[in-house]
Amino acid sequence: MSHSLARLGDLARTLGRGNKDAPPPPGQLGREALRARREALVAEFARRQYDLGGLVYEMAARDHIRLDIVLRKAAELQQLDWELAAVEWSSKLGEQAAAGACPGCGRLFPEGAVFCPGCGRPLSGVNAERDAR
Repeated sequence: MSHSLARLGDLARTLGRGNKDAPPPPGQLGREALRARREALVAEFARRQYDLGGLVYEMAARDHIRLDIVLRKAAELQQLDWELAAVEWSSKLGEQAAAGACPGCGRLFPEGAVFCPGCGRPLSGVNAERDAR
């Protein structure tokens, strides 16, 4: 099972690369655009989740489950889920004051953040620097 999960993660990372039609990062959207993007992502996530469930059901009913197809569809769903989480986080950040910007990628982060939400860089040094001022 862990091998399947590793493949799922690989597929999700592959799907996330090179998407030229992808919307701008959530941090670059305005409040109304974030709300509209969130609504669109929620609707798309629900549709794809429903489709994935139906796909697995139909495969099981025919006793012919194609794991490669299920993993690819699940990776696409996981990518949407990650994007939705980023949009929701950005909208919450917009409601609060940002504590600072990551020195690695420049993304804003909220008070108490341990890692950058954009690049994953540890922020403990950044927080200590800011507190010393």
